[in-house]
Amino acid sequence: MLAVVPLNPTIGRIIYQFVARDENGDGDSNVQYKEIDVIPAGSFSVDSKSGVVRTGWSKYEKGETYRISIQAIDMTPSDNSTSQLSEVAILEILADERPPQFAKQEYEVAISEDNLVDYSVVDVKAQSFRSIEDGRSKGPIIYSLESGDSSSSDEMKWFRIDPSTGIVHLTKELDYDDPALPKSHQFKVTAREDNRESHVALKIRIEDVNDNVPMFTRPLYTAQVREDIPLNQTILKVTAIDKDSGDNARITYSLDNQNFSINENGEISARIRLDADQFNERHFVYRFNVTARDHGTNQLSNTAMVHIRTENTNDESAVFLPTSQYTAFVAEDAQGGTPVIQIQARDADRDEVTYSFMDKNQRSTQTMNLFTIDQHTGLVKLRHGVTPIDLAEAENPINLTVIVEDDGSCCVYPSKTHTSYATLLIGIEDVNNNKPEFPDCARYSEIAKIMEGTYKSDPPTIVKVEATDDDSSANGDIVYSLYYTQSESRKAFVIDRHTGVLTPSPHVVFDRETRPREDVTVKATDRGDRPLIGFCQFSVEVVDVNDNAPQFERPSYETSVSRFEAIGTSVITVFAFDNDAAHNAEISYKLEVDTTAGEEHQNDIEFFELVNRRSGEITLIKPIPMRTQKFVFNVIADDNGVPESLESTSQVILNVLDKQQKAPKWHSSPDCKPGITVAENVEMNKVILRCRATSSGDNKKSDVIYKLTASAGGHGNSKAESKFRQFNKFENGNEWVEVAIMEPLDYEQINNYTLTLTATDMTSHVASTKTFIVEVMDVNDVVPQFTVDLFTGTIDEEMTPNEYLEK
Repeated sequence: MLAVVPLNPTIGRIIYQFVARDENGDGDSNVQYKEIDVIPAGSFSVDSKSGVVRTGWSKYEKGETYRISIQAIDMTPSDNSTSQLSEVAILEILADERPPQFAKQEYEVAISEDNLVDYSVVDVKAQSFRSIEDGRSKGPIIYSLESGDSSSSDEMKWFRIDPSTGIVHLTKELDYDDPALPKSHQFKVTAREDNRESHVALKIRIEDVNDNVPMFTRPLYTAQVREDIPLNQTILKVTAIDKDSGDNARITYSLDNQNFSINENGEISARIRLDADQFNERHFVYRFNVTARDHGTNQLSNTAMVHIRTENTNDESAVFLPTSQYTAFVAEDAQGGTPVIQIQARDADRDEVTYSFMDKNQRSTQTMNLFTIDQHTGLVKLRHGVTPIDLAEAENPINLTVIVEDDGSCCVYPSKTHTSYATLLIGIEDVNNNKPEFPDCARYSEIAKIMEGTYKSDPPTIVKVEATDDDSSANGDIVYSLYYTQSESRKAFVIDRHTGVLTPSPHVVFDRETRPREDVTVKATDRGDRPLIGFCQFSVEVVDVNDNAPQFERPSYETSVSRFEAIGTSVITVFAFDNDAAHNAEISYKLEVDTTAGEEHQNDIEFFELVNRRSGEITLIKPIPMRTQKFVFNVIADDNGVPESLESTSQVILNVLDKQQKAPKWHSSPDCKPGITVAENVEMNKVILRCRATSSGDNKKSDVIYKLTASAGGHGNSKAESKFRQFNKFENGNEWVEVAIMEPLDYEQINNYTLTLTATDMTSHVASTKTFIVEVMDVNDVVPQFTVDLFTGTIDEEMTPNEYLEK
């Protein structure tokens, strides 16, 4: 044990503490510390109860070492026949700065020859001691490694040490079977701290391994079975082959899934009954690994994946949520048609369920006593025509039996239906006249955000909604739920009924490119005698993730350039778009050698440069050599997204012509304006553009071909391309290109498109482009939608309209 002491401490200063436990270190700390010897005497003292070591002097000689010897005595022995004294512990205290100390006198480790480069071999971390100067902090410990054999410098090829952590890493692959390579390595490790250092010897031995791995015949094995397949019946067979012989080639299989078993022949079967309903889907895929392990001295193994798809069978009864014993209350002055409670049941097989009551003859009915139940939703209401007098005369509480029956629609396999029962106790109580309110509802749309993606486990909190109710006791307790109309199938969120915490559904994929915002309606229901409901509707912003790489408008670009073109001439412009949000779609360009184009094109990019990194315009910067016939290089588009940017590549081919070539010339026309406005309900096949371009070179009669590209709102996609089509039309000896609308437009989804017409001279292959903006004009074609299907409220009798408004 080691410690340090300042040169001029106060007497009684704590510099160390002994810690001992009885029962060989596994018991309690009720021990007494006995001082055996202190050298020099009186220099330090040891507290017999706490083991704390304190200074006995106010001045110590620099560089001197002081020693304390103590024993620990067990004060609560469990066996008096054994010695109650510990071994003698010696503490060396240095009156000076102490260099870092290693935990061992020397280190010796063994590593296998098959360890990968950068493998952590051993941690030789040293302990740092506090400075003897108060308030002074020591610098970090720096580790270094040097060969223990001064005659050999090859040792350092194989290993390195992290100077900060003291971890020794492998830097070069090992091979025990190579007789030219050493079987062990000797090093000296140095730990240096504030110009003080310690050394320790390190020996690393290399061990041989069995290095032929069993190999599976496939990386993935798949099968499809019913969830009720008999146990121990073979589902599929896997096969692994080991090129060794004897025990090294004898293979044992194992699985990492307790639902299945595998025998020595690789035949997989079910150990327990399978379940296709685990995620409320109509099937479930069991994904697990199979391991093949040989019987060599150093066993080797390999794994393959197994996917077994289980198809659903109607084997589950509907389960009432949250319980099969419901309790509800209805106000004594409630009128017929008043909602009382919504019974909910879930069928794990995803069958449709119907709700009903059980009458006294044990038959199902939709009406029972004073109540009706909706067979589709499970909503229990007061029967129409019921009056407060009827409620006053009714038995309190009213005991009903609810029946839920599935229809077996889940599965392709025929099966019987199932019936479940729940009890419903409805109490009649006084009026609850304050409904829940959401004071911060207007703010939720600003703060509710969710990153795009899926959340199968550990879903994040999107927002915590809070409703208030001016009632007291149970009438003021609030339960949260989400409201969906009967026609709404997408249920993107889950809410905690007690806390109001909104989280994403594990069954929904959030994609900003298709749904930038998700609407949600939260329902707050109080626990009063007659539950009142408050609603809050807001939207959740889907935050972009950089999951779309830039896309060039063309997979490759090809044009021509004159051999005598002037320096600085723009030879071609490329364009790429990105479907992600703006901060993940800030596209920049760079030129790169096309390694597939051949050796003669490796220096082609030296003749060109981009006008700037944000522009796709490429200019000539050097004269074109007389022997060059073609330039080939790549353009890289980088979206500069976070956390990692994505890139795409397009090839550029520039054919060198000895004559000056001119691009086709676009003719002015009233039907070829750069801006077009169309209504979203425009008829199909409507021609919106009519343009013409002609060759402007020496051969005026050279043919010109046209190509149309389209992008939506600045982002190209296949949907935009399909909405427009070009047609070539001959008129009076001239060829025109016409663009027509082929699919319906929708202002609410996309309100503008960018169209690009490219005219290419077939003789010179020189092209020119013309860009058009199509603005979609809104028409009144969207019907207003209520946020809920039914609005309910209360008003006291004899209250005037003004009194109600003041309330």
